[in-house]
Amino acid sequence: MAASVLNSPQATEASIFIVRAFVKLRQAITEHKKLTWKISQIERQLSGHDNQIAAIIQTIKKLIQPTPVPKKRRIGFNIDNNKKH
Repeated sequence: MAASVLNSPQATEASIFIVRAFVKLRQAITEHKKLTWKISQIERQLSGHDNQIAAIIQTIKKLIQPTPVPKKRRIGFNIDNNKKH
């Protein structure tokens, strides 16, 4: 608008500068939307990974803890020395 009213090289230069600024602003808004979308995708993936990692850790903890070995029963006669006959 200034370039058409003032008709000077400086007004034309200012007008071009303003148009370029609006183009960059539009690009920034578009990129912002893309970044927001990508971040939300990453958050969804990580929340799924968190659950999977927690399940893996629980399984590893179960594997680390040894299961108690039951005592074997002896076959044959058992003599109890503490009993009186």
